[in-house]
Amino acid sequence: MNNKTLGNSFESDFAALLAENRFWAHVMAPKAGGQPSDIIAARDGRGYLIDAKVCSGGSFPLRRVEPNQYTAMNLWEDCGNGSAWFAIRLSDGSIYMLTFFIAQTFAVVRGRVSLSEEDIRREGLTFEKWLEVMP
Repeated sequence: MNNKTLGNSFESDFAALLAENRFWAHVMAPKAGGQPSDIIAARDGRGYLIDAKVCSGGSFPLRRVEPNQYTAMNLWEDCGNGSAWFAIRLSDGSIYMLTFFIAQTFAVVRGRVSLSEEDIRREGLTFEKWLEVMP
C-alpha cells in the first residue's frame, strides 16, 4: 500500500475515531493543489484543525508539512481557535497528537528535517491523553 493510500485510510479511520468520542468530524475533500488540513472537528463549542499523518519508516519527515498547511495552521491559531494539530499514527499503530507549534519549533527553531518516533512520543500526547485534556 502506498503512502497516499495509507494516509487516506488513516484520515477516514481517525475521523471515525473522533466521532466515536463525541466529536463532529469532517474529512476535507482532496484538492489538486492540496488542502490545508485533513479534518475539521468540533466538540463542546470548540473547533479543531487536524492534519492526519502516517509515520512510516521510524520518522516523520517535516517536508511533508506543505507551505499552505503552515499558512492555514498559523491563521487558524491567529484567529483565536486554539492549537492546530497533527494526528500521527506510529509504526506500532498508536496515535499521537502533536501541536503545530511543536512541529514548527522542530522545523524552524531546531532546524530539524524530521521527527523520530521517540520525538513524537516525548513531545506529543497519546490520543487517549488528548481526549482527557481537550474540552
